[in-house]
Amino acid sequence: MLGDFYNIECIHTLREANQVADGFAKIGFSIPEGVLSFNVPPSWAHFLLLADKSAISFPRGY
Repeated sequence: MLGDFYNIECIHTLREANQVADGFAKIGFSIPEGVLSFNVPPSWAHFLLLADKSAISFPRGY
């Protein structure tokens, strides 16, 4: 899978550090069509985007 890339670094980021990606991943399980495209962020993501922009992280289970 890496092809011609010889220096690959994988870094795990906890879901608390990226609430927006975690939210979209959770929504992905409930999409019956399999693909959903957004022109603007969905209403549920506004708070998470603001928190991410402000570098606010939430404890696990928040």
